[in-house]
Amino acid sequence: MEERVKKLLEKHKDDKDLTSEMDYIELGWDWSEADLRGWNLEGLKLSNKGNIANLQNANFSRANLENINLASANLEKAYFGGTNLKNAILRESVLKGAYLRGAILENATLHKSCLQGADMTGANLQNAKLWSSNLQGAKLLRANLKNAGFNEKTILHDVNLYQCQIDNSTLKFADNQLDKKVIQEKNNDYKKAKEVYRNLKNYFIQEGIYNISGEYYYRERLMETKYNWKEKKYLKWIGNMFLKLVAGYGERPLRVLIWWAGIILGYSFIYYFYNGIYIRMANNIASFNPKFLEALYFSIVTFTTLGFGDFTPKPGSFQIIASTEALLGAIFMAMFIFVFARKMIR
Repeated sequence: MEERVKKLLEKHKDDKDLTSEMDYIELGWDWSEADLRGWNLEGLKLSNKGNIANLQNANFSRANLENINLASANLEKAYFGGTNLKNAILRESVLKGAYLRGAILENATLHKSCLQGADMTGANLQNAKLWSSNLQGAKLLRANLKNAGFNEKTILHDVNLYQCQIDNSTLKFADNQLDKKVIQEKNNDYKKAKEVYRNLKNYFIQEGIYNISGEYYYRERLMETKYNWKEKKYLKWIGNMFLKLVAGYGERPLRVLIWWAGIILGYSFIYYFYNGIYIRMANNIASFNPKFLEALYFSIVTFTTLGFGDFTPKPGSFQIIASTEALLGAIFMAMFIFVFARKMIR
């Protein structure tokens, strides 16, 4: 901290108000480690791109910084707990590791700012401009990001979005910057990860982007599956795993078709290698060695429950085998119709 800043703070130590010094204070001063807890700095212009102010490790707890101009300022590890930064200009500022818990950043301009590792838990960022900002590793737990502005260059890797309000924001433009796995999943906290994915799913549904919302629904259900295993809820886990493997929780219609093909081919080989079918001749049936295509045809009509046609299963165990294929066919046909219809309706 430079000498003139010390003198200024000493001068106003009783009223804690620097607004009267607006014409005296120049851009680019060194305010590093200044204790400005509860001070009034409303509307001051302290920094710009040509005159960068140093406010590293400064303490602005509960201070009034409404409409302040801190463009390009060095605010690394500065303390803004509960600070009023409404309408503040923080464009291209460095807020790496800054403490912004409960800070009011409504309508703040944070364009191209570095918020890497910043703690913004419970902060109000409503209508804040976060275009091209670096939020890597930032904590946005319970933060209000309603109507906040994002773009495709807003960096969001390892950001913590737990219980974050993102309604009507433009987060959709930064979806390519979101990690496939949220930080909670990386930390094996599947219950909280499920909540984050659900929140993202609901957001993209509201925005009408159903393909992305479907992917977050898939992750949400996957977290439920992992959580059930972790909590030893094995019956629920089995049910969830079945839905995952067979239909991708309703988001993977192709997976159902692959199961169709696998079941039909599997039963075809059984009928083919073990001569499991008869051929109908007039009113009689005759044993014969089916060709593979004939076994495949029989498997298809059995699976699709269209009837046996010219072929029939041999009495005994093959009748039971054919019945199980017909049952599986009915189940998987219904499942495919449900999954396909669900995707189309959306």
